[in-house]
Amino acid sequence: MARSVLQHLADMRSLLVALPLTLALACSPASGGDFEGGGSIAKSGDGPVGWSPDGEQTPEGEPEPGTPPGTEPTDPGDPVDPGTVPEPEPEPPVQDPPGDPSTNPPDDPPPAGCTYPGGPYGNTPGAIANPNFSWQGFTPGSQAASTFGSQDLFDCDGSRGIHAILITYAAGWYSACQDEAGQLPQKMATWGPAGIVVVELVIETSSGYPADITMAQQWRDIFGLYDVYVGADPDFAFDSQYADALPFKLIVNPRDMTIVRAYTGDTYDHEVLQLAQSNH
Repeated sequence: MARSVLQHLADMRSLLVALPLTLALACSPASGGDFEGGGSIAKSGDGPVGWSPDGEQTPEGEPEPGTPPGTEPTDPGDPVDPGTVPEPEPEPPVQDPPGDPSTNPPDDPPPAGCTYPGGPYGNTPGAIANPNFSWQGFTPGSQAASTFGSQDLFDCDGSRGIHAILITYAAGWYSACQDEAGQLPQKMATWGPAGIVVVELVIETSSGYPADITMAQQWRDIFGLYDVYVGADPDFAFDSQYADALPFKLIVNPRDMTIVRAYTGDTYDHEVLQLAQSNH
């Protein structure tokens, strides 16, 4: 009986000694137990778990506590549901800048230009200057020889600034023609600004031979005829019954190329200025 009591006391003593050690091991961090100030990182057979601030385990792929059933977890790396982001408003179509009217052609075709009158053609007053007449010579201000003709003098609406035409025929050997040519630059000081175009046509050289481009150049250079047309016309294209002397002249209206006056000398020179003024 006494031994049983002693044995019981020994067992109780061993239990009291082992109990503190068990409690110490149970509370240490190495044992996986809870400790003040930290969350828990746990592993399970289902895979890695996430942090839980309250110390509870939250396996990945499973909803956190408080999540309604049937709600899929949202991974921060997953794309956002496009239904939750408003679609951007479509940008207006890019339009080409308006064209420069100075470089882009208009939609409508330009109006038709002047059409040379259809006749009747002739060499007398009231007739229309033949559009096929042309001469070898020099245009105003040009140093190189070229071809010009009746159509180069046509100005139906005045847009070219031609308001009257004076055609003068001369011969290189005739002194009256030389005097007339010598006075022409002075007359052009008034006639030029008024829109009068002068065509000086030489029919013969100073030796009486048919004029050519060389004679036209000499005639221009000798008398300084750089502001007028100077050409050679050995065929005398405008010869008519009115050409009974030299210099022979014709006044032509550039609006319709009608011959207004045919005369010799300078008797009707004033009419060329009147025509120019009336066509302004």
